[in-house]
Amino acid sequence: MAKYGARNAKWAQFATTQADEASDKLPKYQAAKTFGELNKVTDSLNFNEGSLPGDDTVVLYKKSFKDGTVDAESVYLPVADAAAMLGAKADEANGVSFTADDNPPYIGYGFVTHHVSKTDDYWQAVFYPKLKAAPTSESYETRGDNITFATDKLSFHLESPLCRIYKVVKDFSTEAEANAYIDGLFKGTTAAPGLTVPGAG
Repeated sequence: MAKYGARNAKWAQFATTQADEASDKLPKYQAAKTFGELNKVTDSLNFNEGSLPGDDTVVLYKKSFKDGTVDAESVYLPVADAAAMLGAKADEANGVSFTADDNPPYIGYGFVTHHVSKTDDYWQAVFYPKLKAAPTSESYETRGDNITFATDKLSFHLESPLCRIYKVVKDFSTEAEANAYIDGLFKGTTAAPGLTVPGAG
């Protein structure tokens, strides 16, 4: 099926204590927040890979997840939320200060995407259990003859938590079911495949 649409992105910081301490559960999170109006998400994965030849053929081959990046773009991402994900200092009166000493927290990130075909469609929940935001370059452009829109973008380093699951996807017949699944992963009331329910953060 073809992917057609992505929406309802949410993120949440790890719980303040005992967030990622179990090999049979996803991490625990604080309350989830909306990641603006989702425009685009792109993930890029890196792998450890090796092979062993023998008798003029490949006897052993192994490829396993190492880490990755997730680039998330929003129509508008409040600067206070961006600051929280980047570990920057923010207050309503004085704005946001980005420093060389900022320490981004670990977060979870999820959204829903729509898949269609000639005869059917479904909704897919996509969830990254462990991300850490990384500072990215910005560009600013004056207004010219044509209107050009630019999105707000954050880049995240993708890691696997102790449970070793770096990405979760699940298909649903309705958007509401997909959104409820994402909410359950954040709240600790839904278990990822092969894991137990982590409980609230």
